[in-house]
Amino acid sequence: MDPKTILEKLENTLKNNDIEFKKDIEGLGQVDATEKRSNGYQFTLQDHLRGLILALLSNQHPWKPIANNLDNLETIFLDYQPEKLRKTDSKDIINTN
Repeated sequence: MDPKTILEKLENTLKNNDIEFKKDIEGLGQVDATEKRSNGYQFTLQDHLRGLILALLSNQHPWKPIANNLDNLETIFLDYQPEKLRKTDSKDIINTN
């Protein structure tokens, strides 16, 4: 099967399952990050920490609940600021409501 046909079938399958993949892909920030990287943007440690934490949380788990709680996660993980996270006891992060 040629790549174009595979892509069309994949898109149809996602659409038939009510998965708005284009919106989801853009919502992940990957498209924006790729454009920034192409334009020479230097990602910060804070950017990398955010990506790492979200990758770890989403490993073997659906993305949607994580996406629905990005603001809460930002608060829990102290805006992904390395110094704040380094100085905070992990028990305080775990017990965040």
